[in-house]
Amino acid sequence: MKKGRSISRFGFALLLLLVANTAGAAVETIGWYRMGEAGVPEASSSGSGPTLQRFGNVTSSSSFPSANNTPLATSSVSQEFDGASGSLATAQGVLVTSQADNIGLEAWVKSEDSSRTAIIVHSGMSSGSLGSRGFGLLQINGTYCGHLAGVAFVGGSPVQTGVWTHLALVRQDGVWQFYVNGVLSASSEVAQVPPSPAVDSFAIGSFPAQGSGFFLGQIDEVRVFIFSAGEFYSGDLNYFSAALPPWIQPFNWSAVPERSPGIRYTQVTITNPRRNVVSVLQVDLSNPDIRFATTGRHSLWGQPMPDYRSRTVRTRRQTTRDFLSTSRTAGMNMVVAVNAAPWLPWEFPYNHQYADDLGLAVSNGVLVSDQSNSPYSSPSFVFRKDWTAQIVASKSETVDVANVLTAVSGFDMILTRGTAAGSGADDTSPRTGFGLSLDRRKVILMTVDGRQNNYSLGVGTKEAGELLRYFGAWNGINMDGGGSTALALYNSGDNTVALANRPSGSERPTGNNFGIYYVSAPEPVPLTDWLQYRGVPSGLRGALDDPSGDGVSNLLAYLFNVHPMSGLQAGDVNGSPTYTVTTSQNGEQFLEIAFRVNRHATGIDWGVETSQSLATGSWAVPVSLQLVNVGTDPLTKDALYRAKIPLAQAQRLFGRIKAQIPPP
Repeated sequence: MKKGRSISRFGFALLLLLVANTAGAAVETIGWYRMGEAGVPEASSSGSGPTLQRFGNVTSSSSFPSANNTPLATSSVSQEFDGASGSLATAQGVLVTSQADNIGLEAWVKSEDSSRTAIIVHSGMSSGSLGSRGFGLLQINGTYCGHLAGVAFVGGSPVQTGVWTHLALVRQDGVWQFYVNGVLSASSEVAQVPPSPAVDSFAIGSFPAQGSGFFLGQIDEVRVFIFSAGEFYSGDLNYFSAALPPWIQPFNWSAVPERSPGIRYTQVTITNPRRNVVSVLQVDLSNPDIRFATTGRHSLWGQPMPDYRSRTVRTRRQTTRDFLSTSRTAGMNMVVAVNAAPWLPWEFPYNHQYADDLGLAVSNGVLVSDQSNSPYSSPSFVFRKDWTAQIVASKSETVDVANVLTAVSGFDMILTRGTAAGSGADDTSPRTGFGLSLDRRKVILMTVDGRQNNYSLGVGTKEAGELLRYFGAWNGINMDGGGSTALALYNSGDNTVALANRPSGSERPTGNNFGIYYVSAPEPVPLTDWLQYRGVPSGLRGALDDPSGDGVSNLLAYLFNVHPMSGLQAGDVNGSPTYTVTTSQNGEQFLEIAFRVNRHATGIDWGVETSQSLATGSWAVPVSLQLVNVGTDPLTKDALYRAKIPLAQAQRLFGRIKAQIPPP
């Protein structure tokens, strides 16, 4: 018996089982010029990078970066550029890649003259001019920097002559990032004219046609890479130092199992630069069941506080554990709660029952506290009615509250476009941080315990920002901390609520808490809304669009509840459809197809069909089809189906699952 597999698409979506693609690496190397290890420095050792031409005086050098600092490959040789004529470059009209976004280039450099202006590596140049198009790494005015031709410089790190330094320029989702020794040094959202594949070239050490800007020193391990939106982290660079704090390298969330659908939780102990215990959650907004809640208006809202007449009641103070417990008692399937906004009054005897000055707070679409109601800069975490999340940097940025479902605010920004800011080691305290990933599909909720010798000492706000970045955030807020820091979890096994962290004193009633809950019933979610939940760009949300380019349409991804941006993958947590051939005890063979149907799917028809020839009109529902609902997936709650089709002796049979949107 022969089995076929392919994808067909026309007025509806068809899946001829089974299509399974192995997920690729987050970063794809396009050209890697190892400067000697590949035999000649002009050749790319991996990727499809073109071979470079050698100009002037470029010679091999026995100086190279330490093996302890180059995790992708150990260097054994570099190339020395003479500062007068030496360069490696492609011919005019040849680029390593013409991709303009979600791209990066990196290099190891050791300058012997900090005073000169020189090209290290650059993509884009024609007719001897560097100033109109392209991007690269330069040495200028005694600093290393990123260069956006004709537009701007990004960053500026002092050149240390005779010292190997790792540099990288990365553009991710429209934001340029300049890295020095693996650490983000500067970023810019300035638009730049990309290099032209028709006339521009790629060069190391200078462009030969320019006749100036020649680099004096050694260059090694030049790499050009691309990646999918939101998939680059600093750990993808060819740089590592054991002396760096552990959070410089990105945390591996894929190794953390889901505590509940779309939510991963872990507790990490770090010892550098001091002992701290960090409790942290990653929340995947692609899960359409996840909702956020925050403390709502008290019944005395808008009236003077009975115990502090000069302030106005917004909320009533409550411990984080009580917030989670009472939310569950009220019928909300809440599983996580964390303290959120700072509040006032906070003065002796510190036991006032109500809270004011929360900054922007919105509970289930109802305004609890407006943006101006805070003495702090009050950046806000905002979750909108279109299921998109945003961090608003300060109360000076107007938020359209009519479109907000949930919002909470903090003291100040501690992570902005990947750069941490704030106080240092002289201001260590317990901290609560809220972060949002670059693609705004992952929420990071973090607590750091403190003020407890031999257990956890606390961090400064800049360190808290660095930790948020380590756990995957791109922007982050310092929420209320100190004795307020608390993270509570619901344990389904024994139906209890417990603190995950260890507060520095008894658990404090706070004026504002934040929780994560699930909708209690399988709400129908239309295809376009589901695609928006999953972060599919607005121009690729048609039923037959294929955002991942793997031949699996949005409609099929919707039916099987697999991510439309990654398609059907072997080992997908949601389970791609699979098929097997089984034999009964009496020798009869069956084609069995196992698949799931998204419990949120609505407005589509689907079914199983077979054909012996693939000819048009030959597909039909087999008379002997056995289609059984075999249960519900315990994680996703999707319906699980198994189709069983008898096979005749030596029969050639093709099977498919058809999905279509019925005519109105």
